[in-house]
Amino acid sequence: MPPSRLAQLLLPSGSLGLRTYDVLEEAVFIGPGKQGLIAQAMPFPKAVVALTWQGDGFVARALPGEAPAEINGQAADGAHVRDGDRLGVKGEQVLVRLEHTAAADPALGPPALRLRKPLVGALRSSNGGRPPGTRRLGPVHAGWNHLTWILTTAGLVLLLWTGLRAVEHLGAFKDADRARQVTLPEPSAPPAGDEERVVREVAQVEAYEREQPDDVEGAIGRWKELILRHGPKDGETPSAEVLAAAARVEALHERAAQRAFAALRTTASEQARAGRFGTALEGARAYEKRFGGTPAAAGVQALKDELQREARAALEVLRAKVLPLLASAPRQAHSALIGSGLEFPPDLTAEVAALAEVALENMRKRGSAPPTPPAPAPQP
Repeated sequence: MPPSRLAQLLLPSGSLGLRTYDVLEEAVFIGPGKQGLIAQAMPFPKAVVALTWQGDGFVARALPGEAPAEINGQAADGAHVRDGDRLGVKGEQVLVRLEHTAAADPALGPPALRLRKPLVGALRSSNGGRPPGTRRLGPVHAGWNHLTWILTTAGLVLLLWTGLRAVEHLGAFKDADRARQVTLPEPSAPPAGDEERVVREVAQVEAYEREQPDDVEGAIGRWKELILRHGPKDGETPSAEVLAAAARVEALHERAAQRAFAALRTTASEQARAGRFGTALEGARAYEKRFGGTPAAAGVQALKDELQREARAALEVLRAKVLPLLASAPRQAHSALIGSGLEFPPDLTAEVAALAEVALENMRKRGSAPPTPPAPAPQP
C-alpha cells in the first residue's frame, strides 16, 4: 500500500511540459534542474525554495542566499501555501495541489444537504410524480428465486474470503508494530552552540556579498572556508546551511566564469592585434581548464578557432613576403622571419622555423655567414 500523499506539485519541464511530484514527506525542496524545475525530499545544491509542514499546512521559505519566496506573484516568505497557489521559482510557476484542504463553506451546509433537493426532484421526475422511496412492482418471475440464491451464495463466499484476508493482514500489522517497538539507539547530540555558529557565519558571508558585490572570488573563498569548517564528518548528513553554501559556491562560480570570459575576449582581441597569437591561445586554454563545464565556457572553443584563423592569416602574409626572397636574398628573408615580431602557436612556429632553415641553407650555399640571432626580449 503506497504511503499517503500530502500534496502534489506540477513542475514545468521545458519541452516535456508539466511533471507531477507527489509530496510524501513533511519537507520538499524545489530548484532548477536539467529539464526545468525538480523537487526532492532532501536538499540539493541548486535548491531555492523549501516547503515544510507546520502542523496545519505547508509553509514556503527561501533557502539562505536566495530571494524571498513568491506566492501568486507576490513576495510571501514564511506564508502558508493554499490549494491552487502558484509558487514562483526562478521565473517558473509551480502549481500546488493539497490533499488535506479546508472544510466546505458552512453557509452552504453539508454536501449531503446541498444535494438533497436536486436529487429528490430528479427522483420525482423519474418516478412519474411519485415521492421517492416508492416504486411500482412488476410481476415476479419463477426463475428469479434461483438467481437470487446463486448471487447470495457467491456473496457469502466472497465475504468469507475477505474475512480470511483481513485476518492475515491484521497478523502482519501486529508483526510490524512489534518491529517498530524495538528500542533503537538515540543519535548523538550536536556540539553545543555549533548550529548558532553556522548561522552566524552564513549571515557574515551574505553581508560581505552585499557590501562587496564585485568581489566574486572573495565570496567564493569565504563560502568554501565555511564548508570546510562545518562540513559533514564520518558519513554524517550535511546540514541545510552547508548544502545551501555549496549551492551558493556553484552559482558564484558561474558568475565568475561569465566575468572572466568577457575579460578574456577583450584581452585576446588586444593580443591578436599586437600579433601575440600564442599568448592569446594560452590564456583561452587556461580559462577552459579553470571554468570548463560552465555555460560561459561553451564559447571558448569558438574563440580559440577565431584566434587560430587570425594566426594562420598572419603567417600566410609573412610567407607571401618571404618566399620570393628565399632564393634571391636569403639573408633578407631570414631577417624578415626572425624580426617579424609575431608570436605564433607551436604548430605555426614550426612552419616559421622551417622557412628560416631554408633561408640559412641558401645563405650557406652562397658562402655568407648566417646572421647573429637577436637577443631575447626582456620579460615584463
